[in-house]
Amino acid sequence: FNGKEMVRTSAYAANMPASKINLKKGVFYRAADLINAVLLASANDASVALAEKLAGSEQAFARLMTQKAEALGARNTICKSANGLTRPGQQTTARDLATVFNRAMHNPEFAERMAATKMRNSDGSLVRSHNKALWTLDGAVGGKSGYTDAAGKTYVGKFQRGNQVIIVSLLGSSSMWTDIATLVEHGFTRQEMASRLPGEGADGVRVSRVE
Repeated sequence: FNGKEMVRTSAYAANMPASKINLKKGVFYRAADLINAVLLASANDASVALAEKLAGSEQAFARLMTQKAEALGARNTICKSANGLTRPGQQTTARDLATVFNRAMHNPEFAERMAATKMRNSDGSLVRSHNKALWTLDGAVGGKSGYTDAAGKTYVGKFQRGNQVIIVSLLGSSSMWTDIATLVEHGFTRQEMASRLPGEGADGVRVSRVE
């Protein structure tokens, strides 16, 4: 899939609820710009437009998402929508989100976008990240926030201080940024303690999570 490809917006994609970038039905957009909108600004309309381009329909893409999640070790995840909006039968866990995000961050293009506080689209416009952790928390490498009525405030992100790396994931938070800061400090404290124990190192990725 080439980021320079053009993606035509269906009426279904254009009618997605916020957050969105207000795509227009029948208009073509550059795939790379839509990817920026999804990863930085949680654009539900861009997510569905890309899903339809890749798999023909949102439903077909959601099935591919479920298969990919399972292949990556996220075996308690069932996707029914391309953007995480609530659908009957959809489910995941904080650990599954951490597992998938940790693997995804090994992709250089994905990691580059996740680390950006803003990116410039092909038309010169700026897309700004919703990930407040990037400019408020020490060691933030990249992350993704979200919200639905069913899941509450959600987040998954990678943090690194020196050679210590943690993935923080939470669902159902009512004070997300405070919770993230607490989990980050807890995670690095645990890493530091583990590194001091005989026979234990700090090379592995540890997961701090709230469900």
